[in-house]
Amino acid sequence: METPRDKEELRAEVETLARDIMLLVRTVAIYPQGHPQMNKMADRVVSWSGQKGHEDLSIGVTSSELVVGGEFFGGKESRAELLARFLNSRKIARISFGPGLSSSEVYLVAARLGDRNIAGENIISALENDGVVNIQLVPLDLGAIHDQMTLEASESVGDEEAALKKRREMWLWLQSESGSPKDMARVLSSPEFWQTTFDGAPESFRELSQIFARLGSMLDRALRMIPEDRREEIGQQLARLGAGLDSEHLARLVDVLLSDSTGTGESLSFLMQLVDGEKMADLLAGLVSLGGDKEARISSFAKSFLGNDAMLAIAALAGDRKQSDSSSGYPSEVWEWVESFLVDFDENKYMGKGYRETLDRMASRLKIEGERGAAFGMFEDAEMHLDHVMIGISLYNVQGSESQLAERITERLADMDSFGIMSFLEMVDNAVPDALVGRNDVMEIFFRKVVPDIKDYAVDTKRRVIGFAARHESEILEVGLRTLLMEERLSVRRFLVELMCHFSSNSAPVIVRKARGSIWYFMRNCMIILGRIGDQRAFPFIMAQLDHEKPQVRREALRAMAFMGERGFRALQNFQFESGRFLEEKQLAKSISDRMKYN
Repeated sequence: METPRDKEELRAEVETLARDIMLLVRTVAIYPQGHPQMNKMADRVVSWSGQKGHEDLSIGVTSSELVVGGEFFGGKESRAELLARFLNSRKIARISFGPGLSSSEVYLVAARLGDRNIAGENIISALENDGVVNIQLVPLDLGAIHDQMTLEASESVGDEEAALKKRREMWLWLQSESGSPKDMARVLSSPEFWQTTFDGAPESFRELSQIFARLGSMLDRALRMIPEDRREEIGQQLARLGAGLDSEHLARLVDVLLSDSTGTGESLSFLMQLVDGEKMADLLAGLVSLGGDKEARISSFAKSFLGNDAMLAIAALAGDRKQSDSSSGYPSEVWEWVESFLVDFDENKYMGKGYRETLDRMASRLKIEGERGAAFGMFEDAEMHLDHVMIGISLYNVQGSESQLAERITERLADMDSFGIMSFLEMVDNAVPDALVGRNDVMEIFFRKVVPDIKDYAVDTKRRVIGFAARHESEILEVGLRTLLMEERLSVRRFLVELMCHFSSNSAPVIVRKARGSIWYFMRNCMIILGRIGDQRAFPFIMAQLDHEKPQVRREALRAMAFMGERGFRALQNFQFESGRFLEEKQLAKSISDRMKYN
């Protein structure tokens, strides 16, 4: 009997094997056969297979796990899972090592697995032509598996066996194909998949809802990859699924899709298309029965799928059912809670901060558009006229006008959304440029309210933001670097880097001071900015980052040398011939220096 210690030792061995095989596959196109590092990894694979005895050693492959000796190895961030996913994508179901395995055969297998132009049977044919005999690959053949299952089902009798066969088919479709949204889209587009699902109802409905719940927002991403003319057809199948599910399983699926903030909500909308009346009331009761923050859950659902009339109708149904809880399937307390909640529902009470800010922004845009088209004196914003008056007074240097304008700016920014702030600051900047000099508090508001919404802006608006920031570089630099260091959203970080690349050389010393000793991803962004600024004072600092521990920083430091003139060119030339440097980085240095004009 295998002890826990034996299993842990085997797990460590499988992890090491998976690491070596993946490294071989990734580097086989870079390093030639016979390279010391390649030989070392190949020898470890040979040694591992030799330790397991003289019989053939087989490793099974699922979509996310390796199977060795009847044990499954995988899990989040494990090398075994990475290798399993890779082999599954190459349509390999099993890999076996013979007793006479050599390192040259390991190298040839890695080379064929790394060739993206072939997969499955074609890989096996290529290995046969290469003369590889001690490593056997078995292709992943979904058709053969289906045929075998059909044969087994035809030999069995009774509805239970047939239903089992249908469920196994459905599981096979999803488990073998749902590794990515693209694969999932292919599954959803398959008529056979939906036929299997509907033939096995209602049990297959429940199983499919559990699978979809684990997929979460991947379902939405998969739908977006389906052509629009087919998407509506798939949506109708999801609607049938929603109508056919019992309230308990439908509630669990709806809860997952509601709470996943990364989804678009499209799959949930399809599921709800045919759910109304008594089925909707049962669904609400099921959502309440899940426990947790039921108020937030029901309010989010109600805002999306229930109008006022529907709420009142369901509240009346809940009132009737609380009198006969035994027949409804839910206790009277649940129905009483549903009735009370829907009757007293107030959307403002459950409006989240982000939702409220979005509505305010939309209202602000509509208001601005309305003002532009309104007749003078009817719907004009009095505040806007007062802004013009304050700016006009300051232009004539009236005593106290500067302080009054400064107070006016602070007051107005507190009430505006991002679009309003941008327009207001541009108006002040064009009329009274000195009014914003030294106003670091204004720039704090600018970065807090304007920059986070950058993904919503058109290209011209982004140019306006960059132009404004470049004109007020001295006020923006400190807060901009601090925001770049703390910001978590990739789109905002990219925009901040683009924005600060337009700064003058005066900002280089400050950027160097802030970057020195900072976290690596901030250092990487600073390398991009310093390179684009091109200030020679930053050259020694950029040069020092060629020895940084993180390859991402080293690569950006190399790219920054392209903007450092002849000194940068010489540094790139020397880098190519330094010992101990990575081959990829030497190739990058050569590519950059070849594009430069210095001889």
